[in-house]
Formats: sequence, structure tokens, C-alpha cells
Amino acid sequence: MIYAIKILYSLVIISLLGCLIHFFYMTVVKSELFYSLKSDGNGSFGKKIYDAIVIIGAIVVGYSGVYNLLKWFPTPIGGHWPLRFIIATIFGLLALSILWAIKRYAEHRFWENVYHEMAKELKRLITNDPKRLKLFQEEFQKKINLEDERTTKAIYFPLLRIIAEKIQPYEQKTHREKQKE
Repeated sequence: MIYAIKILYSLVIISLLGCLIHFFYMTVVKSELFYSLKSDGNGSFGKKIYDAIVIIGAIVVGYSGVYNLLKWFPTPIGGHWPLRFIIATIFGLLALSILWAIKRYAEHRFWENVYHEMAKELKRLITNDPKRLKLFQEEFQKKINLEDERTTKAIYFPLLRIIAEKIQPYEQKTHREKQKE
């Protein structure tokens, strides 16, 4: 019975570590994808469970790491169980700040990519030719319709608004000319 509990405990710890490793991989390597998935207003039940597991995993890893490290210290800290418990608990809770910093890093990388792509497209939009602007408007609308990704929408919706503002005087001018005829 004791061995079954130890095996179950080990599996839980391995699962928590696996979730943490996945979280770190997604935020550092694929931060744009991770942030766009996390930023959706409506979180599914699975996302909420994943977030809870990552938070619990960070607390457990921070706590157990410091607690076991303090066992090696000489008597003043290592010998007193309550002091060791309090210090380990504080460091376990401080591990949450690491998760927050990593989330901010993913957010920064996501928006950096969005602004970089938007700046590249804005360079293309520096024209006063209404026909060319119409072509850009159609191209951007196709990109939005083809991809259902938050990054694409964050880039191209503001650009479509800019194009509409630039085209509006030309459309009003052609409308007035048609009314005169």
C-alpha cells in the first residue's frame, strides 16, 4: 500500500514537471502562439485546468527545491523544521513571480511580432493611388478571411481602417463626379 502511494505521488510530481516544461517551451520558443491562445477572453475548461496545474507545479517545485536544499544547511536553519517550512513556503509562492515574468515575456514577443508585421505593411501603404489602395484592401481582407488567427486580425484590421480612411476622399470625389453627370 505504501509503495502504491509513493508511485502515485511520483507520477503526480512527474506530471507537474511535464506541465511546467511544456509551459516553458511554449512561452520561450513559441511565445506568439502561446500568447495568442492565452489571450482569448473565453478560456475553456481545459485551459483553466492547465493554468491551475502550471501554478501548482511552480509552487510545488519552488517549495520542494528550497525545502530539500535547506535540509543540507547547518543546525540553525536546517535543524528547525518550522523555520525551514516557512522559508520554503515563501520561496514556493515567489515561484509564481517567475510564471508572471515569463507570461509578460510571451506577451512582449507576441506584440513585437504584430508591430513588426504592421510596420512592414504600412511601408507598402504609403501611396496615394486609389487603385493600389483598393488592391491592398482586397488582399488584406483575403488574409483575414483565410486565417482565423489572432495575430493576423491584430495586424490587418487596423490596416484596413487606415486604407478606408485614405480611400474615403477619393470615393467621395468620384461619387460627386457621377452625380454631376
